[in-house]
Amino acid sequence: MKRVVSVLLILLLAFSAFYSNTESVNAASGSERLKGKDRYATAIEIAKEGWPNGLDSNEKAVVLARADDPADALAAASLAGVKDAPILLTSTSRVPSSVMQEIARLGTEKVYALGGTAAISNSVVSQLSGQGYEVERVSGKNRFSTAAAINEEAGTASNTEAILVNGITVADALSASSYSAINEVPIYLSTKTRIPSELPNSVKEVKIFGGSAVVGSDLESSLKNKGIDVTRLSGKDRFGTNINANKELKASSEDFILVRGYSSSKTKEDYPDAVAASGLANRMDMNIVLTHPTKVLNDVKQFVSNQNGQAYVLGGSGAISQQVVNGLLAKGLFKAHFIYVDQGGSTLLQTPNGKNILIDGGRRGAGEKVLCYLEDHGVE
Repeated sequence: MKRVVSVLLILLLAFSAFYSNTESVNAASGSERLKGKDRYATAIEIAKEGWPNGLDSNEKAVVLARADDPADALAAASLAGVKDAPILLTSTSRVPSSVMQEIARLGTEKVYALGGTAAISNSVVSQLSGQGYEVERVSGKNRFSTAAAINEEAGTASNTEAILVNGITVADALSASSYSAINEVPIYLSTKTRIPSELPNSVKEVKIFGGSAVVGSDLESSLKNKGIDVTRLSGKDRFGTNINANKELKASSEDFILVRGYSSSKTKEDYPDAVAASGLANRMDMNIVLTHPTKVLNDVKQFVSNQNGQAYVLGGSGAISQQVVNGLLAKGLFKAHFIYVDQGGSTLLQTPNGKNILIDGGRRGAGEKVLCYLEDHGVE
């Protein structure tokens, strides 16, 4: 019997060494990259993932946003949710041929064009209309009033609940977009001190995404003074805010979307892949998780470790490095503990997915020693 146990332990130790050496390979198998050669192509890949057989909603609509500014696309999350629509990107002057092909593949009948002519020109509208699509422009005089117009179009402006994010930095709008799309809650944009397009009178509850550095305490107080119930979802940084936002959402799917949490540009706010995420988040009822592009952040890793599903990584390795993906998704090592129990044997095995297996507890008199060891290593 002892020989059998010894052989078993040797095999387990060999497996442990093998697993340690292949950890990053196993982590990568839990992810799928949705990427293209540019931001237009990545948005197309996102649409293909969510709508592989084309649009199946009554309206058969897509949302079209300018590719070089994230504000309109991020504010359109509730519209994407209500219409069950993917978000595709265009240049200001012309829709790329690849995007036109995707609009056709989806079986599109209606296109919502976001923003004024400075965002999406009339030539784009003409290009789409010429192909037989119904085009509706949703716009305001600036990003703040465009967001309000989007909510009117979506029908979410009459909701009692609204989301408030800073419309200049927009990073927290990434965290708000999945909550907005899935729950069909409108997003309104603010500065730190005011809301340029006032909230509708129907709003009784506001969720502020981000700390007081982006949406100020005075603005929060002014909302409360109007009798509005205000909840602030924030963290020590944008990643902490995102984690708390996802805990609030409680998406039903264990799968999640992994997006770059820092602007891809050093001179302006630019999130070329993440802006198309809310449509997919709604379609598959998934969280959107922000990550640093080149570093594994402990708080993000801890949150991801509790997700048992697949990660959909938006963009190529230039957006989020493969090392970061592997580091976030690695579940840990297989560990074997040999517990000293005088005569006899006792072995604790800990699997990468958090399971604990105790093989033999030694003689009856060693029970207290084994229990103490287990408690010292956090085993209940």
